[in-house]
Amino acid sequence: MNDLLVLAQANDLPPRWDGLIVQWQGWEYPLTAFVCPPPKREVCQRCGAPTTHRGFGAYSVNRGHVALRTSTTVDDLAEDAENRARLKSLGHKRPRLALMRLFAFRCHECHLDTVWDTDTDEMWVLDHTDYNDEGSEQPNV
Repeated sequence: MNDLLVLAQANDLPPRWDGLIVQWQGWEYPLTAFVCPPPKREVCQRCGAPTTHRGFGAYSVNRGHVALRTSTTVDDLAEDAENRARLKSLGHKRPRLALMRLFAFRCHECHLDTVWDTDTDEMWVLDHTDYNDEGSEQPNV
């Protein structure tokens, strides 16, 4: 289902998370493993599609590296990646500008995006406002 909101969104995923730049790694289609006894079958909360189907997850997964400071820019992250590549095996000695913190899951049927923030251990269901250039902000309570 390609509804108008999915087609009209400015970004594939939020470019910022609570004001911090996010660098998404790209969608992957994880294989599921055979487990005995089989795990509880879960479904998408919007369309009810099962999360697994014929050995492939019914969800795509995308990992997000979140900047550690609000002053970090996209260019800073690109320059850091270049420097790490040049340093090869010594690249791990450079201080990190961003850490892998977010996991996005997209339903193949209805394209619902859910994000797991590993810092807060919370799951967030994204809505159309999260895809603008300001990204996703924690709701005021």
